[in-house]
Amino acid sequence: MVNLKDIIDDYYPLSPEAYQKIEAITQLIHLPKKTILFSPDRYEPDFYLISKGAARVYIVDENGNELSYLLFLEKAVLLSFEGYLHQTSSYEHIDLLEDTSLYQLKTEELKKLYREDLEICNFGRSISDHWAYQTEARFIDRLSLSATERYAKLVRENPEIIQRIPLKYIASHLGITQVSLSRIRANYLIQ
Repeated sequence: MVNLKDIIDDYYPLSPEAYQKIEAITQLIHLPKKTILFSPDRYEPDFYLISKGAARVYIVDENGNELSYLLFLEKAVLLSFEGYLHQTSSYEHIDLLEDTSLYQLKTEELKKLYREDLEICNFGRSISDHWAYQTEARFIDRLSLSATERYAKLVRENPEIIQRIPLKYIASHLGITQVSLSRIRANYLIQ
């Protein structure tokens, strides 16, 4: 398990005073594998940090296919920007792929701290910057890298995902079929 301070420090190190304010509105919860944390049929007002476990973000297309587009392990932030910004249900699903321990923060309490404390506000901005960068990098990778290059980058930057997340979700995340992923993996292992 990763402690709360280590997760926060990865995004924006806080003074002890600011950290205590965040800690005061945080609760450690444990949820089983297959828990749907966010879904389009309900508003989820909370903000989560993964202490231990794995999650995926996906949408369901018009044919009922699940399209995973983000995969997360420890230290990741889980939230629906739709819910976070507009207090409505999310357009995506977020489900847990392992038994997971999460730090749960109430969004309204966190936003109140943003208004009251510039340091905590900068922490929030840093998380938003991180998400924006990740989104842009993923978009650019989809446009500029082959499926093999995307797989190699995933292995290089986050090898634990390959070991812990089912291949069908990895294939969807990479924008390829599971058969194509099997072929890429076989060729990759030969190299």
